[in-house]
Amino acid sequence: MTGAAQNTLRVNTAAARHQQLTRELRQARADASTWQDRLRQAEVQARQDPLTGLLNRAALTARADAALRQPGARLAFGLMDLNRFRFLNDAFGHPVGDELLRELAARLRQLARRHHLPALARMGGDEFLLLVDDDDRIRELLKRYLSQAGARV
Repeated sequence: MTGAAQNTLRVNTAAARHQQLTRELRQARADASTWQDRLRQAEVQARQDPLTGLLNRAALTARADAALRQPGARLAFGLMDLNRFRFLNDAFGHPVGDELLRELAARLRQLARRHHLPALARMGGDEFLLLVDDDDRIRELLKRYLSQAGARV
């Protein structure tokens, strides 16, 4: 093999290796991007109730803990439990119960935004919790919301 042929072979081998490495790098970037997307999704799922999109118990605990670390922090919790919700699920089915929970969550989310509440969470099943920065304010907010919803206070 002549010197020119050896140089051509080296260049072709180097070019082929470059193309292979470029393909591998593109695949690694795509894999990393997919992994990052899955990681972000897992982080959201770890903090969020899948049915309502509200914070879950773990996320609420972390938020309350952070709020309590602030100097002079005062917090109040308002727990709402839907009475006889199981009977609704039994009579009309879980899809209807799920829709009711989603609608209640949407209304509570509006209340939380309107009144700048630090947190709102679905604690599980038919329990929701409002985190408020003033214990006097929680009574007023819950009474107002529940009376608007036609519930007994």
